[in-house]
Amino acid sequence: MPEELLRLAERVEGLDGPDREVDAAIWYAVFERPRPGDKIDKDIIGKWPRYTASMDAAMTLVPEGYCVSAMGEVPDDCDWYCCLWGENESEGEPERRAKTLPLAITSATLRARASIGKGE
Repeated sequence: MPEELLRLAERVEGLDGPDREVDAAIWYAVFERPRPGDKIDKDIIGKWPRYTASMDAAMTLVPEGYCVSAMGEVPDDCDWYCCLWGENESEGEPERRAKTLPLAITSATLRARASIGKGE
């Protein structure tokens, strides 16, 4: 499971903008967990929150006990960043960068979830 979340975080970091298929993959990885061999139904992709497009949706992925410690635009760059911290400072995640703020938040939250070994 942590490996799946890390793969998704890398995928998010490589995006130039919102991606509904990635939103669906995040939903399944974090909340629904399909059985092995299940395929994501691309006909109903609109059902999932827009994690890759919306800061509000991305913030719903912040794991319990974590908070956003910093986020913003990278000076002299076209990227945005997000840092999360856990209840214990040693649980802090390094800064995550992406092309938009929702993507940076989503990446950071997926990496935080992977580091604590749980999707929910």
